[in-house]
Amino acid sequence: MNQPDFMENADNVYRTRDYIVRQIIGVNFDAEMDNNIFSQDTFFARTPTRDKQYEAIFAKRFNIDGRRMRSTMSSRKYVE
Repeated sequence: MNQPDFMENADNVYRTRDYIVRQIIGVNFDAEMDNNIFSQDTFFARTPTRDKQYEAIFAKRFNIDGRRMRSTMSSRKYVE
């Protein structure tokens, strides 16, 4: 089985009612301003195929839907 699109370069993956969300987390170090944790979030529309892949990968998770990792900055992209 190939790696699903929502797993590529993911630091965290979680599921909402309508989307499977991939988070790519980074830290921005700044000597003059505050350091920041940022998240590049990609929202993949839930489909039967993606749900099946997600459930196979995270079957052993206590909370199968997971949760978002907090960040101080974020960007969003949507994929159908």
